[in-house]
Amino acid sequence: MRTTTVPARQIEPGLIAAWREILDARPDLASPFFRPEYALMVAACRPGVFVTVARRGSEVVGIFPFERRARMPVGDPVGAEFADYQGLITPPDGAWTLREAVRASGLGVWRFNNLHHAAGDGEQWSQGRDTSWIIDVSEGFDAYDAWAATRSRQYKRLAKKKRRMVKDLGPVRFDLRPPDDGLVDHVVSAKRRQYADTGVPDALGPDWTREMMRNLARTDTPGFGGLAATLHAGDSLLAVDLGMRTPDGFHSWLPVMDRDYRSYSPGNVLLRLTAKAVAERGMRFVDLGWGEGSYKERFANATVPVHRGAVLAPSVVGSTWGVGSAAAGWVRGGPLHKPARMLKHVASGAAQGESV
Repeated sequence: MRTTTVPARQIEPGLIAAWREILDARPDLASPFFRPEYALMVAACRPGVFVTVARRGSEVVGIFPFERRARMPVGDPVGAEFADYQGLITPPDGAWTLREAVRASGLGVWRFNNLHHAAGDGEQWSQGRDTSWIIDVSEGFDAYDAWAATRSRQYKRLAKKKRRMVKDLGPVRFDLRPPDDGLVDHVVSAKRRQYADTGVPDALGPDWTREMMRNLARTDTPGFGGLAATLHAGDSLLAVDLGMRTPDGFHSWLPVMDRDYRSYSPGNVLLRLTAKAVAERGMRFVDLGWGEGSYKERFANATVPVHRGAVLAPSVVGSTWGVGSAAAGWVRGGPLHKPARMLKHVASGAAQGESV
């Protein structure tokens, strides 16, 4: 097996095509975070994004996107602060391991906080586990809607909430479309106010994060692109969910709502309409991502386990890093653990109009 590592900005069309072919054979890796476009989108506004590729002859048998910390053999997932899924991309019968990928990338340590259970042999490196929540509409929206209505009284009341919106505010308008710069700027501003109001770290403070969101609005390929769900009532924009799409589904990424209208539960109404529209487009799911939130448990009818931890390569750095010392400290209280989880719990609930 031969491996090469290149800056993500320099990957060639042939590798992108091979990358997509692998994902076509891996429906369990249908998330937009595994797409080459996501890595390219982050790399366009953030230095240090690389891709290590394993080949057997001319065949690509493994792809490992990562970010390298400056002057240190320490790596993180691409856009880790925002990446709801992370891991290794291999064909269904791939035998390349995370440790081999980390070593081939010249790293002593690769830290992860949302390793997808099917994206490599990561469970052996796991030091904690979370749950990602999925709305599976593969059997059609009517089947899902009937299931959700019998499971949750709050879900059942959403039709009534929508009727009250019409009565009090005017005609309700839902749309699911690619975002433009104006909508992205609206979501970013609203999300930053939400972070400030709920006392969580401002994940959108760094310039590169806002540039990445604008890049999302300009990305449109058959396999990946920005997609935004919006809910208006009368002349008012009540809720927006800025996310990403693949042929298989929609990933809810930055949901926001106007708190002045929270009594109408606009975030929940928007999510139900989004699930319906996604099913009508022939997609299989709406992915709500990892993290706590009663609305996620109320809507989700499937889950995906994700792990946090660190892969240690056989090296001096890997040995001195230590599973029980620095790696564990990074996982439990480091820059991507506590703030990110508090942000997910508080801010995502606030986006849906829940009590937090």
